[in-house]
Amino acid sequence: MASEPAAFGARVQFHHNRPPSVEPVITDPAHWAAVTVPDVKEAGYMPLVLRRYQHAEERLQAEGLGIKMVAARGPMVTAGWVMGITDLMMGLVMHPLEISKFLDTVTTTIINWLHAQLEMLKAPEGIMLLDDIVGMVSVEHYNEFVAPHLQRIFDEFEGMVRVYHNDTPCKHLYPALADANFDVFNFSHQADIAEVKAMMGHRVALMGNVAPLHVGVRESPAVVAQHAQACLDKAGPGGGMILSVGGGVSPDMPAENIDAMLQTARAWIEPSPEEHRKILQAALQTDAPGAQKKRRERRR
Repeated sequence: MASEPAAFGARVQFHHNRPPSVEPVITDPAHWAAVTVPDVKEAGYMPLVLRRYQHAEERLQAEGLGIKMVAARGPMVTAGWVMGITDLMMGLVMHPLEISKFLDTVTTTIINWLHAQLEMLKAPEGIMLLDDIVGMVSVEHYNEFVAPHLQRIFDEFEGMVRVYHNDTPCKHLYPALADANFDVFNFSHQADIAEVKAMMGHRVALMGNVAPLHVGVRESPAVVAQHAQACLDKAGPGGGMILSVGGGVSPDMPAENIDAMLQTARAWIEPSPEEHRKILQAALQTDAPGAQKKRRERRR
C-alpha cells in the first residue's frame, strides 16, 4: 500500500512486527491541488515494485506460469494516505476545488501505474483497484468527487477483467458503485451477500463473502465449509458469484480452510427456486434487528 503514496512523498515507516505504516507530510489541500503527476517508473517505491514484477514473471514463465493481474490503490485511499483521512474528508466540504484537482492528479497517476505494471507481464488478464475510503462518503459526495475517477480508471482497461475491492460496509453506495464499469466486486463480510446481490448482482459479479479472520483463520475446515455453503446458497443461484473471503485472505489462514472452501464450491448444487426463497427468508429473519441484538447479548 506504500507504493502510490510514496510516489507523492508520503513518509513510510518500516517495522519488524507489522506492515509498514504511511504517514502524511503535508495536509494543506492547496499544496496538493498544484502537485504534478509523478513519473511512475522513477518515483518512490514504484520502480522497486516493477523490478519485483519483472523478476517474478521471469521465474514463473520458466515454469509455464505467469502473473495474470496487477493492482493499485484507488484515488481516495491514496489521497488519504498522502494528506491524512481527516483533512481529506474535511476538504471535500471546505476545499472542494482543490480536492477535485488532487483526485484528478492521483487518478492519472493510478492509470499510469497500472499500465506500467501491465508492461512487465507477458499475458496479463486483469486489474484490481482497492479503495475502502470510498465507503466513508455520502452518495452525493461519491457522485461528485469519486464516481468520475473510478469510472475513468475502469474505462481505461476495458476488455480486461476489472476487480474493485472495498470492504467498508457501505450499502448506501452499492447501486451507484455498479455504474463504475468494473466486472467483479470484492466487499465486506459484514455485508449480507444476498442483499448485495439484490442491489447490484445483476450488474457485476460478486466475490465473497466468508468472514476472513473470525471464520477463515480461527474456525475449523468444517465450519468454514458451512459458511461457504451459506454464501453459495444465498448468492450462487443464477450465477455471477465467485466464492471467496470477504475483503481478502487474512494472514495465517490455514491451507486446509482454503481447501474446504474449494471443495464446497465444487460440490455445491444450486437450490431450487423454492428452496432459494426459503434460504433468503431465513437469512432475513436471522439478520433482523432483534436477532442481531440477541446475538450481541449472548456474546456479552
